[in-house]
Amino acid sequence: MSDTALTAAAAAFNAEAARDWQALFAVLDPAAIQRFKTDQRRILEVSEDADFIHLRTRDGGMLQHIFGVSSLTAYDALPPALVLRRWLVVSHSRRAEQQKPTRQLLGEVREGSDLAHVVFREHGPNDEAGEDRVRVISARRTTSGWRVTLGGGLVADEGGGVAIGYNPGAVDPTEGEAEFVPPSA
Repeated sequence: MSDTALTAAAAAFNAEAARDWQALFAVLDPAAIQRFKTDQRRILEVSEDADFIHLRTRDGGMLQHIFGVSSLTAYDALPPALVLRRWLVVSHSRRAEQQKPTRQLLGEVREGSDLAHVVFREHGPNDEAGEDRVRVISARRTTSGWRVTLGGGLVADEGGGVAIGYNPGAVDPTEGEAEFVPPSA
């Protein structure tokens, strides 16, 4: 349990860097995980023609290559935590050879007693000296302690934008899933 927004953010960034999805999910806001699944579902239904999804890439499309399923019905049956975990496995597979950004927590700004925004400095692997960015990730106090959202570059940028670059078929989105225990809400 994270007793401050800063410790939750630090734990999330450390878990993400180590690709320790179990540890990451322990500090993620359950409501943010559910929203992620809902938002991805909207992206998948860009067209009412389900075949469109399969045309986006060869060999099964986004459903197969990112979420490991062959239909929207199968996607809908996945628990939200597995949807996000599979997305993380695929999105981080391209980062395997790249150096990870370094992050320095600077502090938090409270917005009431149950919401805080953690401010941090990030230096990317391709950034020149002095090109650091100041970013923000939000955290919410829950009955289980402080939990972070998916912003701040963890999954989404501060504006809520999500991007994934992947090589179709290069990674199995269900890799390592047998050991993963989805968090209880």
